Amino acid sequence: MNKVYILLIILGFLCSCSNDDDLKTREIEMNVIIDNSSTYEYYIGGFGEGEGAEIQIQAAHFERSEILEYSNDRRIDYIYKPTSGYVGNDYVEIIAERGSDGASPNTRISIYKITFNIIE
Repeated sequence: MNKVYILLIILGFLCSCSNDDDLKTREIEMNVIIDNSSTYEYYIGGFGEGEGAEIQIQAAHFERSEILEYSNDRRIDYIYKPTSGYVGNDYVEIIAERGSDGASPNTRISIYKITFNIIE
C-alpha cells in the first residue's frame, strides 16, 4: 500500500512539473581541417525577422572571423581565415536563434562549436 502512495506522489510531482518555456537548444560540434592559406565558409541558414546569429566565443588565431548577413535573402554565413602562417588549433562558437513570430523571443537555439585544425 505504501508503494502505491509513493508512486502516486511521484506521478503527481512529474505531472505538476511543466516546462513553460518551449526553448529548444541543440549543440552542433564540427572539426574542420584547413590549410593556413585557405578561407572556410559555413552556411548557417536562412533567417526571418527577429532571428539571427552571432559569434559567442571569438576565434583566437584569425585574420578573418565574422558573420556575414545577406539582407536580400536573409542568408547568414560564417567566414574564417586563419592568421597567415599559423599552424595549430583554433575554436569559435556561434549562436543562432530562430523561432520568433516577431513579437515573442526565439525558441530554437543552435550553438555551433567549430574546432579548426590548421595545417600548412
